[in-house]
Amino acid sequence: MAERIDPAALHSEAGWQTRLGTRISVRYRTGDAAHPFGSSAGLLQSVGPGPDATPCLVILTRRGEERIVSLEAIEVAKVLPP
Repeated sequence: MAERIDPAALHSEAGWQTRLGTRISVRYRTGDAAHPFGSSAGLLQSVGPGPDATPCLVILTRRGEERIVSLEAIEVAKVLPP
Protein backbone atom coordinates (compact mmCIF):
# COMPACT_ATOMS: atom_id res chain seq x y z
CA MET A 1 0.00 0.00 0.00
CA ALA A 2 1.23 3.51 -0.80
CA GLU A 3 2.41 5.68 2.10
CA ARG A 4 1.58 9.37 1.87
CA ILE A 5 4.53 11.63 2.68
CA ASP A 6 3.91 14.13 5.47
CA PRO A 7 3.11 17.54 3.90
CA ALA A 8 5.62 19.20 6.25
CA ALA A 9 8.41 17.09 4.68
CA LEU A 10 7.56 17.69 1.01
CA HIS A 11 9.96 20.60 0.59
CA SER A 12 12.86 19.18 2.64
CA GLU A 13 15.87 18.17 0.56
CA ALA A 14 17.27 16.15 3.49
CA GLY A 15 13.99 14.27 3.87
CA TRP A 16 14.00 13.25 0.21
CA GLN A 17 17.65 12.12 0.45
CA THR A 18 16.52 9.32 2.80
CA ARG A 19 14.16 8.03 0.09
CA LEU A 20 16.68 7.68 -2.76
CA GLY A 21 16.11 4.47 -4.72
CA THR A 22 12.45 4.12 -3.71
CA ARG A 23 9.43 4.29 -5.98
CA ILE A 24 7.46 7.48 -5.55
CA SER A 25 4.50 9.32 -7.02
CA VAL A 26 4.29 13.13 -6.95
CA ARG A 27 1.65 15.67 -7.95
CA TYR A 28 3.02 19.15 -8.61
CA ARG A 29 2.08 22.62 -9.84
CA THR A 30 3.15 23.29 -13.44
CA GLY A 31 2.68 27.05 -13.66
CA ASP A 32 0.53 26.58 -16.79
CA ALA A 33 -2.98 28.08 -16.45
CA ALA A 34 -4.46 25.58 -18.91
CA HIS A 35 -2.91 22.58 -17.11
CA PRO A 36 -2.12 23.70 -13.54
CA PHE A 37 -1.04 20.28 -12.22
CA GLY A 38 1.15 17.42 -13.41
CA SER A 39 2.13 14.09 -11.93
CA SER A 40 5.01 11.69 -12.21
CA ALA A 41 5.78 8.26 -10.80
CA GLY A 42 8.95 6.22 -10.78
CA LEU A 43 12.25 5.62 -9.04
CA LEU A 44 13.69 8.55 -7.07
CA GLN A 45 17.09 8.86 -8.68
CA SER A 46 18.54 12.03 -7.12
CA VAL A 47 17.82 15.17 -5.12
CA GLY A 48 19.69 18.41 -5.63
CA PRO A 49 19.90 21.65 -7.54
CA GLY A 50 18.01 21.70 -10.80
CA PRO A 51 18.60 23.70 -13.98
CA ASP A 52 17.60 26.95 -12.25
CA ALA A 53 19.56 26.09 -9.05
CA THR A 54 16.41 25.38 -6.99
CA PRO A 55 16.18 22.02 -5.18
CA CYS A 56 14.64 19.36 -7.43
CA LEU A 57 13.86 15.66 -7.57
CA VAL A 58 14.93 13.54 -10.53
CA ILE A 59 12.47 10.71 -11.08
CA LEU A 60 13.21 7.86 -13.49
CA THR A 61 9.93 6.71 -15.07
CA ARG A 62 9.21 3.16 -16.14
CA ARG A 63 9.80 4.29 -19.74
CA GLY A 64 13.34 5.30 -18.81
CA GLU A 65 12.65 9.04 -18.99
CA GLU A 66 13.98 11.43 -16.34
CA ARG A 67 11.47 13.88 -14.88
CA ILE A 68 12.77 16.89 -12.97
CA VAL A 69 10.34 18.26 -10.38
CA SER A 70 11.00 21.32 -8.23
CA LEU A 71 10.55 20.66 -4.52
CA GLU A 72 8.68 23.96 -4.21
CA ALA A 73 6.05 22.81 -6.75
CA ILE A 74 5.17 19.51 -5.04
CA GLU A 75 1.64 19.38 -3.64
CA VAL A 76 1.26 15.68 -2.74
CA ALA A 77 3.67 12.74 -2.72
CA LYS A 78 3.54 9.04 -1.90
CA VAL A 79 6.04 6.24 -1.47
CA LEU A 80 4.90 3.30 -3.61
CA PRO A 81 5.38 -0.37 -2.81
CA PRO A 82 8.23 -2.12 -4.68
